[in-house]
Amino acid sequence: MNRREFAQLCGAGLAGTASLFRTSLLPAEESSAQSTQTNLHDTIRLYGDRAGRSQGVGYLETPAVTPWIGESGTATWELNVAEASECEVSVCYAASAGGWKCELSVSGNKLAGDMVRTEGRYWDSRFNFERAHLAGTLHLPAGPISLTLRAWQEESYEVEEFWLPMRPAFVLRSIELTPVSAKPTIAAEQQLARKQRANTEWMSDAGYGVMFHWNSRSAPRHGSRKGYDDAVRDFDLNAFVEAVERSGAGYALITTGWADPCCPAPIRSWEKFFPGWTARRDLIAEIAEALGKRGIKFLLYFPSQTLGWGENYERLNEVSTIEFMDIHRQVLTEIGDRYGTGVAGYWLDGWGLVTVKFPDIPKEEVFHICKVGNPDRVFALSNWVFPLENPWQDYLAGDLGSIENPPTSRYIEDGPGAGIQYHYCATLDESNWAHESIETPMPHPRFTDARLVGYIKACMAQKVPITLNMGIFQEGTPGEKTLNQVQLLRRAIHGA
Repeated sequence: MNRREFAQLCGAGLAGTASLFRTSLLPAEESSAQSTQTNLHDTIRLYGDRAGRSQGVGYLETPAVTPWIGESGTATWELNVAEASECEVSVCYAASAGGWKCELSVSGNKLAGDMVRTEGRYWDSRFNFERAHLAGTLHLPAGPISLTLRAWQEESYEVEEFWLPMRPAFVLRSIELTPVSAKPTIAAEQQLARKQRANTEWMSDAGYGVMFHWNSRSAPRHGSRKGYDDAVRDFDLNAFVEAVERSGAGYALITTGWADPCCPAPIRSWEKFFPGWTARRDLIAEIAEALGKRGIKFLLYFPSQTLGWGENYERLNEVSTIEFMDIHRQVLTEIGDRYGTGVAGYWLDGWGLVTVKFPDIPKEEVFHICKVGNPDRVFALSNWVFPLENPWQDYLAGDLGSIENPPTSRYIEDGPGAGIQYHYCATLDESNWAHESIETPMPHPRFTDARLVGYIKACMAQKVPITLNMGIFQEGTPGEKTLNQVQLLRRAIHGA
């Protein structure tokens, strides 16, 4: 789901949502709270999927947020606490207006705080999710308990409307409970993760890279779409590499999977989990070698929200953490061993959902799996627009989509992601990332030359790399208008 779809979904309200998308916004009478077993050795994150919701509060399964439709509402979680604990509390939220207050209560104990309008990299503040730390600690008694969040807008504020409807004004990602007793362990883990991260200097020095959502649904310039294996066989490697070189990008990234679980190489483990979705030609190896000869780094995109569910990739709730990890372990180990240093980085999508579905995911193991074959490989776990919840990664996936507010620092400064390299990803022409429409020209560039060049320069001043997604035809070539624009960008940045 992109940000425009999310905004339209929220603006549609409870009644209109189900007809718009396969994701659901559930009114309170259609949901019930589920008991959550707490782990007092780490931060406990309470998402809306396990909350009972009252009037005015809904839940979007994708992208796993709880919007307040009206000016007040509550969400309640049932917890089973192994032992009594004092917890620090943060509310992870976004608000398009100020004047919001929240109160968290359990067994007569309460914490309250003000929720200001959130600011950040997006013009629409409903995407600027941040953590608000509530003063004091909340006592969690041992045994079954009910924890309730009440949020309401005490004052009304004027909101400057851009291109989106401005409801809801308050969107909850999660409640974060950090046991005071667990803080030393959490800090030690974050420090360990920080020490093991790869050097991102090459990525930062590149300034910008290019990305291509080339997959089984990519449309040709003309005529009918080929089957995936035939499309991989006929992919024009020379034209593709020439386009990347002309762009002036320091690195290039291509997708595996995305809409369907397709892989442009004969990966045995991939074929095992997704029969018929691999290719006989090893396009990954060919691209990596050809780009490497030109001094251009090569990265791969993996959709964990598809890859991790195997043949059940359209039935997300039917796979266990063990099964999810086994698929990633086998596939990423084979790919890491096969390509080694030829693949300089990974971009793993869908982790804003993965962490909700699998809260007990072994984070450090995922980190080490992604380093197989190349300990210097950089990788990111896309948490969509939410603050990072996992310190075990090298750079921020930065699923920005558009070009909006430039960054103000090179590294994330606080939270689990402290010290991680900032990076953003925007799409230059296709608003939905991939060009899938038959007999349709590539859209024109979305941004003026001046805006694009100015933004890249502002990011480079902070040493923040930007990945620019370019629409690509099934033959393996991008649209000429977009390619002309990135050539202009190359001249503006590199002078040649």
